[in-house]
Amino acid sequence: MLGPADRLEKYRQALLGLERRQAYIAAEVMALGRPRWVEGASTAYVTARDNQILLGFDPDWFDRLNWMELMGVLIHEAMHVVYRHVFARPPHDPWAAHRHNLACDAVINAPLFKPASTIRIP
Repeated sequence: MLGPADRLEKYRQALLGLERRQAYIAAEVMALGRPRWVEGASTAYVTARDNQILLGFDPDWFDRLNWMELMGVLIHEAMHVVYRHVFARPPHDPWAAHRHNLACDAVINAPLFKPASTIRIP
């Protein structure tokens, strides 16, 4: 298990790698600010709250990612902002909200993570 300083360094290194490969996406990730570590979040997320967009990770899940997977996750989460998914009002029905989230994820993942891509998502 990584400590807070090690997590931030891992995040910083992935962000530097992303800057070299896809600078425009790296700029979107940097605009999210410092990530939050949320026990029980299960994976990663972006959300809009109080006029700001927050990026969060489950710390145990984050610790298991290699840097290439982390870059893929950062791209994925930034694209939720680019496509304005974080501002959409999901349905109140839990099943409909889950389908909405899956559809948003499919829109992001299909063009970004082709079989020939070096970027991976876990």
